[in-house]
Amino acid sequence: MKSKNPFTVISFTRKSRNNSHELSIYVQIIVNSKRLEISLKRSVLVKESIIGNYPKNFRK
Repeated sequence: MKSKNPFTVISFTRKSRNNSHELSIYVQIIVNSKRLEISLKRSVLVKESIIGNYPKNFRK
């Protein structure tokens, strides 16, 4: 049986505005092509060596 209201939940990170060594955690919920983006008010620390290993087209 198919759902009448399909939805998607996506979690992702963004660079913190206050601290360059932190990534803020967000969740995006999509229901019937309508999006809602929520900050979880949590962050994770990032090591500089990890960031340096990503290809240039992934960096912003």
